Amino acid sequence: MPLTVTGAQEAFRRRDVRRVGSRFAASPRTIHPSGEFAVVATTGDDLTGLAELLPTTKYAKGYATAAAVAMNGQLTLDFGDFDFGSDFDFGSGCDRAAEPVALRTWFMLFHTGDEGFRVELSLPDGIADGRITSWAERIVLPPFPRDDDRLADLLPAAEDRPASEVVVAATRR
Repeated sequence: MPLTVTGAQEAFRRRDVRRVGSRFAASPRTIHPSGEFAVVATTGDDLTGLAELLPTTKYAKGYATAAAVAMNGQLTLDFGDFDFGSDFDFGSGCDRAAEPVALRTWFMLFHTGDEGFRVELSLPDGIADGRITSWAERIVLPPFPRDDDRLADLLPAAEDRPASEVVVAATRR
């Protein structure tokens, strides 16, 4: 499978990682089989992949991203195995067993420039005006120069590729 978004999704599917769209279709995410975390791929600004600088998303995001970042912030208050006791009041009408499962959401930011591709996997913990403003953790990958052909070795041989490409006809309504 070629190194495309579709190829990555197919590789994840074979490993039982599922991709789900939220009720806000503009924010699809890939959820790990354990259900403990998700990854959203999105374009980053010019500072993406530069460890000493603070990147943000290239475009402002909506409600689903803000909700995911807010959940990340709440998950930092981990009480571990602390026993609150059976008489602890979680709030009016709150059933502790009915609380939603917390899902930490990481963002894979990528940026393309003349020098090549920069990618980082980062955990946001702050958002303002639709743009992520702070990160709890950043994993910055080494830059990938445009003239580097290491990816060519990962592509299937020409004889293993489909004879023709899929063409989807689209017409304006």
